[in-house]
Amino acid sequence: MQEKKRLLLTGYGAFHTHNENPSLEVVRYFESNFTDSFRLTTKILPVEFARIEQEIDALYEDSFDLVIHLGLAASRDKVTPELFALNWLYSPDRKDNKGHLQTSGIKLQKDRGELAVKSEFPVEALSDYLERQGVPSKVSAHAGTYICNSTFYYSLLKNPQAEFIHIPADCDVERFSKALSGFLSL
Repeated sequence: MQEKKRLLLTGYGAFHTHNENPSLEVVRYFESNFTDSFRLTTKILPVEFARIEQEIDALYEDSFDLVIHLGLAASRDKVTPELFALNWLYSPDRKDNKGHLQTSGIKLQKDRGELAVKSEFPVEALSDYLERQGVPSKVSAHAGTYICNSTFYYSLLKNPQAEFIHIPADCDVERFSKALSGFLSL
């Protein structure tokens, strides 16, 4: 019998003006439906600028075959797997859940020269697979400059194959979850 893949799956709860977050719903769906498919570790991450790096460090005390981070992109109408994480934090209009704004852009890691890190995850293949499963999807260049990007960036420093997927507010959680599980099981 083949050993189950070790999957780390994260999402977020409510933040800013969004009282519901489909990334949380997807994590809960995986917990209820895919424990037979994966050795699953889940985490709902805080939407706080100051805590993300430590949260990611703590998660990587374990090792995983697959690392998938999920977040809400309310303005998007498709699931968007991300190619790059930016070494940049900038959020002059959207506070974190502690009420903090980042009104001037800063490097997440001052001692690192690069401004972007590319995921080695098969992003294009995932997007194509989701489309074939009836989940509208489009590859996105980068994860923005808010908490989602910080999560992705710190995770990529630990595992270059980590992936971040933004999902729209009206995401069909069941369809998306089944399609994502199918792709991760290949």
